[in-house]
Amino acid sequence: MDFVHFAEKLADRAQRWQWLEAYMHAWGLPTARKSRITERALTQAEVRLGRALPGSLREWYLLPCQPYQLEKPITCNQMILPEELEIQDDILIFHGENQWCCQWGILVQDMDQTDPPVYFGDVDWSTQAKDWVFQNATLSEFAVQMTLLETYRQGGFTADASARPSILATLASHYSPTGLPEWRWPDNASYFYGGEDFVLVATGQKSKKGTFRGSLDLSLGARTQARLGEAMNRLNVGWENIKQGDRFLRYTDIHEEQLADLRLWACVAFAARCARRAQRHFRAVWPKAPASAVETLERAITIAEAFAGQAGGSSAEAASLGAAAWQVKLKADNSSFKPALAAACATTASAAAYTAASAASLSNDRVTLCTRKGVGQDGYRAVDNAARFPETREGIGRDFAMLLDAQARDRWDDRTPVPVSFFRPLDAA
Repeated sequence: MDFVHFAEKLADRAQRWQWLEAYMHAWGLPTARKSRITERALTQAEVRLGRALPGSLREWYLLPCQPYQLEKPITCNQMILPEELEIQDDILIFHGENQWCCQWGILVQDMDQTDPPVYFGDVDWSTQAKDWVFQNATLSEFAVQMTLLETYRQGGFTADASARPSILATLASHYSPTGLPEWRWPDNASYFYGGEDFVLVATGQKSKKGTFRGSLDLSLGARTQARLGEAMNRLNVGWENIKQGDRFLRYTDIHEEQLADLRLWACVAFAARCARRAQRHFRAVWPKAPASAVETLERAITIAEAFAGQAGGSSAEAASLGAAAWQVKLKADNSSFKPALAAACATTASAAAYTAASAASLSNDRVTLCTRKGVGQDGYRAVDNAARFPETREGIGRDFAMLLDAQARDRWDDRTPVPVSFFRPLDAA
């Protein structure tokens, strides 16, 4: 699906309806065989309202290949059916947010236009009044943008990141602007960019003065893993939540479920070992990292190693260091030379400390396969993020195999400590 030349391809209404059909098929989305809305229903609505519906609204209602025609919804927001159309405050409301906190409509004075502008109404719950603002120049443009907003992450592969608002000035040099206008959503504003088989949406909270509060959320949706990777590589930010559908994509052949095969403190030792492997790259990917950041990661990894070596410790202390390492991760997202990899280093340290905290919170009689899986979820974040460095992957695999062999050979249980000395020195491993 070509989003590079998106703007020029959607120059007129007919092209927009053709694009909707092509997009639904290309993105692998379900479609209806025929419209569930009939000409008769539209005519009855016009008689009831005392006005003819705009041509573009009729066309959208009758278009079968669009998400709002499905019996089982794949969207959150609602196309208002013809029999439910209402005119309120001289506005025909035709689309609503799923909890009805905001709606989209057409000015009554514009209803004689074939493809009229669309306005966005945000409900003020204290007064029940709506503040209507301009959203799209035409209804057909609105149909395209709303469809894209609700389905671009359903193409197969997704990723997220945070960045400073200043990145907006550079996004157009990394991705193709779609030509779609700023999307308003109560206090938020979203901007749409694209490429071959992927869409990127940047969203931030805007003040009344038009400035952003806090960071921007970047969200990618792509048809293939290769296109997702290409889109991620164009922008030097800390991408995370990289998924295929609901499943996280892995950088290692070790699955999260396999960590439950490790005994409790073997899992903690493995998470700490992975964090050590990643830590060796931290200075290279963030040369100007504050000394405090380096020290925080060291303390988080050290406490995980200590807990594994003594089979216990203060859960609260380890959790505190895990939280501190996570703060380093957040700073790395916006401050480092290679933020994605610097954030991965900090995430492994944070995850190792949290793995230790989870293990320490379990008394001996509460350690089961189920609770080991819970500890393994924290441990897996350390494993997978450490494996973002290709140089670590072979060693991570060896460490895992060593632990499995040793616990089977020596009959480890969930009280068996695993000291740092169990592993070979990293320089030799």
